[in-house]
Amino acid sequence: MPTQGLEELEERVKKTAATEASTNDWEQVRELSVGRMQSSRYAVEERIRWGHLTLAVLSKEYTQAAHGRIKSVGESARVRAYMIQEFGACESDAARQPALLCTYVMENIDMARAEAASMAEDWRSRPREQLLHLRRIKNMVAPLATVQHLLGVDDPLRQEVEAWLALVPKLP
Repeated sequence: MPTQGLEELEERVKKTAATEASTNDWEQVRELSVGRMQSSRYAVEERIRWGHLTLAVLSKEYTQAAHGRIKSVGESARVRAYMIQEFGACESDAARQPALLCTYVMENIDMARAEAASMAEDWRSRPREQLLHLRRIKNMVAPLATVQHLLGVDDPLRQEVEAWLALVPKLP
């Protein structure tokens, strides 16, 4: 996908099926949109649109990749946490709702925390695939460190997120 303006890219991503573009095409659009989302040269409203474009691309980019879902969750969590931190939480924007982000990540972790903690104790002796799996979980959970404080103190979701965040330093 050649470099185009925001509106053109939004429309093109919306109309293009995941398999109709190459991984490199999706990656180019993702890199461009992340850069523009993070650039203070653009107005906040436009930067938020670039963030949403990034999320749309991520939902398509990893469709065919091995471990695509878990990679997509990790990347999406980073983008959404950045958007919340940079532009503020917003009830009218699902991408910027801390509880939705935390729930999204927690629902996509495919391993019990106790199992992950057990594997983390001796991760250096684990097979490569298990190491990578633990790393992917770490990549999904780590961005929540910047938003978990926005959840209610007694919220069970916050307690679950905090428990996972406590495990992050022990993961490879």
